[in-house]
Amino acid sequence: MKKRSTKTSYLIAFWFLLLTTNMLQAQIHLVGKVYVNLESGLFKCKLEVQNLPDVEDYEIVLNKGMNIKYFKGQDGGLIRYKGYYEGKTLGEGICYHFVDRKGKSELPNSFTVEYLGAFPVYDGDYNLFDFKGYIANNGQTLRAAEQTKWYPTLYDRKSDVLHVKCTYDLAIEIVGGNSIYVNGANPRHVSKGRFVSTKPVAPLLFLGDFLIVENKGNYILNDTVSSESAVRIGENLARIKNVLFDIFGQDFSDPVTLISHKAVNKRRPGSSWGFNTYPTFAFTGISFAQMVDTSGNISQNNYRFFGHELSHNYFGFNVNSGILKWFWLESIPEYCSFRVDLKLNGEASHKERLMQRLKNIKSQNFVSLDRIRKSDEIDEKYRYNLGPLLLKCMEIEFGVEAMDEILKKLYEKSLQRQLQLADLKSFAVESGIKKTAYNDFYSKYVSSPNFVKNIKAKINEICR
Repeated sequence: MKKRSTKTSYLIAFWFLLLTTNMLQAQIHLVGKVYVNLESGLFKCKLEVQNLPDVEDYEIVLNKGMNIKYFKGQDGGLIRYKGYYEGKTLGEGICYHFVDRKGKSELPNSFTVEYLGAFPVYDGDYNLFDFKGYIANNGQTLRAAEQTKWYPTLYDRKSDVLHVKCTYDLAIEIVGGNSIYVNGANPRHVSKGRFVSTKPVAPLLFLGDFLIVENKGNYILNDTVSSESAVRIGENLARIKNVLFDIFGQDFSDPVTLISHKAVNKRRPGSSWGFNTYPTFAFTGISFAQMVDTSGNISQNNYRFFGHELSHNYFGFNVNSGILKWFWLESIPEYCSFRVDLKLNGEASHKERLMQRLKNIKSQNFVSLDRIRKSDEIDEKYRYNLGPLLLKCMEIEFGVEAMDEILKKLYEKSLQRQLQLADLKSFAVESGIKKTAYNDFYSKYVSSPNFVKNIKAKINEICR
């Protein structure tokens, strides 16, 4: 082996240091204090947001219920800002931006913000709704996912990207509870403590009075689960992960935390609902203690349910932008749940699931993917029924192996930029599918005025 020169070694070390420094500079870091009173609903924060990227067209998004005391710069001086008067909203938050005396807006490398809000406590009573973007306090626990914008979140308007992930170093204090969990750190039975994550995550908060069960680094929160049941649940989740590994060739790199949370809306008996803030999965309407049967398995519905949620490990925050975001974000994980269903529940269960999806789109008009102009045109029925059925038709036409290659390439590209509809074609061709064959598929199942009818016909054909 040729000996590398000292000059070359220094040069490589320099570039590695420069690359590492740039990566650290580009990673948003959250430092400060969080105080929550679960009894009154008071939520108070003083946070410094560091290492902000260079974004020209931006907003700082904060939950609508949070009242800002001030923004301060690195020198401790007050920063002028707009958004408090006739402020624009983005999802669950109000948009703010900084201005100088001449009205010019420029994003600093870091800033400090202090704010507080008070949120309703639902203790024995209910709201009409509950969802991931709601700061939900049921009297025993409080849940605040990243979608609530409980912490200041940078929005890049030009790229349509919310920078929800960050590293953090947070001092958290709660009143009315004895346990604290922040996504990215281990849960602890404390009412006050320091929580740190050196890996970028979306910091979900789960606070209050709840049990903590640990198994090989995985946690189950807020349910009376025996150690044996926790092991069995872990084994079942591993089966689902193995199916997803076969599809994407990428394994989970983090332990999983499962949260049982009582919803603040009154739910239909037997119904369940969940969401993913990787590597945390929060659910309501599911008893982890009763999830495993006497044979050590979870139910068919739970294999499907977790199949979708665990798929967000691959298609999650990284695809949440653009007019087709709901197709990438929800239709692909639901298609993956079809694959989990077929592998772990069998063909009869899979066909039953497909036919149920057909019934769900029976009486609705849909816009074809090539004519979508607003993200909301891909509504819930589209996301969870029509979209995954379209992907199933793609699998039927080109085979499972080709489909896996396409999904791998979509996943890899989604880590670099916003996905486009044209990516389906380019990755299909790269996976060995002839252009003419893909064009035939596209004209029949994507762009045709009769695309819904054609999808229904193909699914009915294989389910006979």
